[in-house]
Order: sequence, then structure tokens, then C-alpha cells
Amino acid sequence: MTETKNATFLFWVKRCLARFTDYLIWGIICNLLILPLMQNAAIPDLFYFHCLYAALFAAFALYPLIEAFSVSRFGTTIGAKLTGLSVSNAEGQKLPFKTSLKRAYLVYAVGLGCFLPVVSLVCPLVALYFAVKGKEMFWDKKCASVVREEKPSVAAKVCLVLFYAVLLTGFGFAVKTFRDMNRMSVENEILLEYWEESKPVMEEIISQDAFSTPESVAKTAENLKKLQQLIVKYHERYDDLYVKQLEDIRNLPETADKVGLFHEVDARSEALRMHWFAQSMRLSMLENIVSFFSEANGKYRFENGQPVFEDPELMRAYQDFVIRISGIPAEEETVVEEEETSLPSLEITEEGAKEIPSDAKK
Repeated sequence: MTETKNATFLFWVKRCLARFTDYLIWGIICNLLILPLMQNAAIPDLFYFHCLYAALFAAFALYPLIEAFSVSRFGTTIGAKLTGLSVSNAEGQKLPFKTSLKRAYLVYAVGLGCFLPVVSLVCPLVALYFAVKGKEMFWDKKCASVVREEKPSVAAKVCLVLFYAVLLTGFGFAVKTFRDMNRMSVENEILLEYWEESKPVMEEIISQDAFSTPESVAKTAENLKKLQQLIVKYHERYDDLYVKQLEDIRNLPETADKVGLFHEVDARSEALRMHWFAQSMRLSMLENIVSFFSEANGKYRFENGQPVFEDPELMRAYQDFVIRISGIPAEEETVVEEEETSLPSLEITEEGAKEIPSDAKK
């Protein structure tokens, strides 16, 4: 039996492992309870991780109650039992619940920093310093508690090994799933970065002042070129990521996974490239429209949201361009031509077929 005052390095390793195991078990239980509740609550993605952090923070703030009950009732916790540790007073008796609760919250606050950012990194380092120096921990000193070490049973060792084996296996599956999800989100991330960088430029292009003066027209033309350059920039960046994705797929062990993932990545890549092409075509059409305003040099006005150029030739050229890219006026002309060239209505009489006058049809 080993007590804190005669502690060895292995003893402190076991204490850390025991507490780490306890918190892992509690964290798994809390996640199994909290995640389904949050999904049913339909929390927006923007606040999802904030709510998850708050829920887990509250859950771990309540854990000392569980630890205090376990120590006062059984003299140990699950993690401590698996590593052969127990907590008692100097006479070897179990701690009262009140003392156990005080000790548990001192560990939570002083030893772990209440899991607060930065603080939770500094506090364990301080505790490690006390362990290296062979000094008694603050919570053990305040609560007159003693941590004793005994040789764990074979069953406890087997359970501890199985727990971490299952945990590591699950972690491996989680990493693989994350990598697959990460491959699927590459295209979305590229598009999101593009839209975030292009949004200010696009807002200037579609603003009311974009064509108000020759200077604003020149600025709009410059912004359109910037957007074309952004498309080229992100297209090239994605090409590098696309090659990396293919290399990751080649390193997969199973052929079936390789084929399936290759087709998925190839399909997403083709969709993204078609998006770049369509976006570039739209910008090219806008550049052609801007060229009319540049040529007009401010000699135009807007009526009902449509430009009217003072130069008749330029106005006609602009209208022809709009017809080519929209096709709507052309369809209307076709309908008019069909109405004008339609056959006359005839009436069959004894004297023969006669044309019905238009007034009579009305």
C-alpha cells in the first residue's frame, strides 16, 4: 500500500489516469444525453457549438457531486477503482459526503481551473509542479484526505484496457468520418471563401451609383475585372486541393472506397468548375453592358430602371445586345409575325367560299 507522502512517479501517473478516466466516462454519458436534446431543440448552426460548450460546462460543474457521492459511499471512483486507488482520511475511514464534496470542488477549481480557457491549462501545470516536488496537494491538505494505492485486480486491469481499446477504436472511426466529411466540404469551403471575399465588390457593382457617372462606370468595370481575377484565384486554389484529395484517395486501403470516393470527388469537382464557368460568363455579359455606358460617356438617363442613350446607334446596339442575351423580345416579334401572316377566316355558302370581314368576326 502506497500513500501520498510516499508517492512515486507511477503513483502520480495512476492518479492522473484515474481522474482522466472518470472525466472521460462522465463526458461520454453527458454527450449521449445532451446531443439528442440539442438536435430536437433545433438550435441554429451559428449558436450550436456555443450551446454545446455551455451544456458541457454545466455538466462538468455538476460532476463533483457524483464524485463526492462515490467517494463517501465507496471510498473510490470508477477510474480510481480501475487503477487501484482509494480516498480516505488518515485513519483509513471513508470521508463524509460534505468533506468529499469540498474536496471534489477544490480539485475542480484549483486543480482543473473549472475548465475555463487558459486557466484550465495553468492549474494542471501548478499541480504537476507540486507532484514533482513531492508536496501534498492543496485539496488533500484542506480536507485531511489521503490517497492510497493498492494493486488492482486482474478484472480491473482488463476493464481498463478494454475501455481504452474501445475508446481508441471509436476515435479512429471518428477521425475517418471527419476526414470523409472534410473531403466533402472542400468545395463548400472554397465557395464560401470566394463569396466572402467577392461580396464587398459585388455590392459596389449592384449599387444604384454603379452607372451614375463616367467615373462610377470605370470603377464598375474595374470591379468586374477583380471578380474575374478572384475566380481564377480560387479556381487555381481548388485545383491544388483537388490533387490532394486524389492523393488521399489513393492511400486508402480498400479499393471499393477508392472508387466510390473518386466518383464523389470527381462529381463535386465538375459541379464546382461549371459554377466557375457560369459565374465567369455572367461577369462577361456585365462587362459588355458596362462597355455601352463607357462609350456613352455619361450621355444617358434611366427611365423605369432602363438606360436610354442619347446616341441612337448606341441605343439600338444596346437593345440588340439585350435581345441576344434574353431572347424575350425576339419571341414577341415571332408572335406578331405569326398573327400578321395568319390565314383569313372563310365562310362556306351556296355561292362558294367567302372571306369573313374582320369587322364581322368581332
